[in-house]
Amino acid sequence: MRAINDLQAIYPNPTSGSVTVSCSSTSQAVAWSIYTISGANVAQGTLDVNTDNENNTYNIQLPPGLTPSVYILVLQNADGVKTCAYRVMTL
Repeated sequence: MRAINDLQAIYPNPTSGSVTVSCSSTSQAVAWSIYTISGANVAQGTLDVNTDNENNTYNIQLPPGLTPSVYILVLQNADGVKTCAYRVMTL
């Protein structure tokens, strides 16, 4: 797997509900996944590419009930290739 370092911004971080992420990747993201630090997938969803993709900036509503912790948020393109990854802390 190639290194993923296309992060431009993630805010607010820490968060208790939603985050906005900005990715410098040239590949449009269509899906997101949230992983624990140990690698377990705890949530996933799709992005509305018609409304969420302004300059590769995406608004993601985190699922309710996430235990306060540090997670890895991963964006993927239509081919399933991971385009961006972020550490996000929940409150």
